[in-house]
Amino acid sequence: MLQVNLGKRCNQACHHCHVDAGPARTEVMAPDTVDACLRVLAEHAIPVLDITGGAPELHPDFQRLVTTARGLGRRVIDRCNLTITQPRIFQHLPAFLAEHGGGGGLLPYYQARGRRPPARRGRSPNFRLPPSRT
Repeated sequence: MLQVNLGKRCNQACHHCHVDAGPARTEVMAPDTVDACLRVLAEHAIPVLDITGGAPELHPDFQRLVTTARGLGRRVIDRCNLTITQPRIFQHLPAFLAEHGGGGGLLPYYQARGRRPPARRGRSPNFRLPPSRT
């Protein structure tokens, strides 16, 4: 499996996010790095491309990455928060992923039976908030 994190841009700002993604974040994978990932897929027998981020669908090369990987016969997993499909400009995503075998959205773990996740960012010694960006 090749897991590719396309960046920290996200339509949500979840307190528990392990990559500190959010709407104000601008860090995204450069197009030449996306190309390098696709070359790795083409040159090696890696059966699955696992795409994550923030919201990977916000990356300008997301659809090219999916279609190229599928064209190489790779299974694609989109780690989608699903709320990205609500704005009008992204309402095509469910049909796009169904057409190109995008593996369906995988939801982050939020809550089970009224309990909070055991290790949310800033709430556990295993996860620390980054220094203030002032």
